[in-house]
Amino acid sequence: MTDLADPRAAPEDRRWPLRIDEPPPAYGPSLGRGVGYLPGIDGLRALAVVAVLAYHLDAGWAAGGYLGVEVFFVVSGFLITSLLLAEHREHGTIDLLAFWRRRARRLLPAVFVLVGLVFTYAALVLPVGELHRFRGDGIASLLYVQNWHAVFTEQPYFEAFGRPSPLRHLWSLAIEEQFYLLWPLLLPLGLRRLGRRRTVVAVAVAIAVSVVLMAATADITAPERAYYGTDTRLFGILSGALLAFAWRPQRARGDVGPGARRVIEGAGVAALVLLAWQHATRSEFDAWTYPWGFLLVDVATLVVIIAVTHPASRLERSVGSGPLQALGRRSYSVYLWHWPVIVFTRPGVDWGLTGPAALGARLALIALLAEASYRFVEKPVRDGTLQRWLRGASLPTPAALLRRRRAVGIAALAGLVLAVAVIAAPADPGREVAVGTVADQPSAITLPPAPPTPST
Repeated sequence: MTDLADPRAAPEDRRWPLRIDEPPPAYGPSLGRGVGYLPGIDGLRALAVVAVLAYHLDAGWAAGGYLGVEVFFVVSGFLITSLLLAEHREHGTIDLLAFWRRRARRLLPAVFVLVGLVFTYAALVLPVGELHRFRGDGIASLLYVQNWHAVFTEQPYFEAFGRPSPLRHLWSLAIEEQFYLLWPLLLPLGLRRLGRRRTVVAVAVAIAVSVVLMAATADITAPERAYYGTDTRLFGILSGALLAFAWRPQRARGDVGPGARRVIEGAGVAALVLLAWQHATRSEFDAWTYPWGFLLVDVATLVVIIAVTHPASRLERSVGSGPLQALGRRSYSVYLWHWPVIVFTRPGVDWGLTGPAALGARLALIALLAEASYRFVEKPVRDGTLQRWLRGASLPTPAALLRRRRAVGIAALAGLVLAVAVIAAPADPGREVAVGTVADQPSAITLPPAPPTPST
């Protein structure tokens, strides 16, 4: 991101400096100096999170909505790699500590709040046995290894009898965090040792290896290993990374002829239609999905990224419209909160609401929690309000010092409570929920466990 906020951004985005190494996961994508805000990317994120949400709400028109996470992966790979390449071009190196620090500052607070509140709610309302079952997911989520925890504990992904883990959807954030940890190390090493062209070849080879691994591990009767694995899902993120080497929106000409404009926009529209078709029809139990369905989504997403960021394309105005921008900036919050709400509000099981009333109440609760997370957790960190408050920048007096001490004390207490809630969940399995009783409720057994991250 650049140090200058884009004038096209919403007023709330103008108040904070956009930096090259701190792309927020759900808002304000920018690709370095001179590029500014890319509303089309936020619009694409909005469409992806709607697909995921519809899939988890068991909407019949979103049979392939789980593929929305793949869109997030491609976007994340493109944005992060574009930012890292821009920093490397400008400075000849990448400030790893600054990158990791800002990634943690962007992503960790909202996740910590989510995990803490989920365990608090579970401790208050769920049987002891259910709380015990979720403990491992909580620890794995905080360590960003939830995807491998799901693999090694053989958690079913596309089928759920009883209540699924309310934190299972964090598997996708785990993959993105693992990428954020390793890619800033490997990218400059490759550029320095191999040069740009050979680094591109190495990325292409890694994509091919990841595709082969997904094909080799895919089992439509139990696709979790292929679905959860970092190695088998890496090709989506690396596809976006590969595009970053070839596509720099700031270098594209906006004064192309009408023929070229029609080609760009036509390709973008065709790719959007293809994505919509895949999200509406692609079954998770279709053998062709692993890996070809995912690859098809990757290619379509790459085309859409080019079309909505090309200065000559008018698609940016539709895909990056105001409502989609707003939802895109909140896509990380929506993704974090939608799954726990769905898990804890099974119609006819956890509460008496069913049908349209249950759907409306669920959507309202998701929107409320996501907005609260965005405004009171993510945004204060993003725009510096929290840092200024903690430092007492506007009140350098003994009162400011006292306020900082209180904040540190509250943060320490919150961290302690979170650690105790997750690690010390009762080991006694206690009274388990009768699976047969839950299974008698159709809505309880058709919840598809969760896929994004969104990350970048």
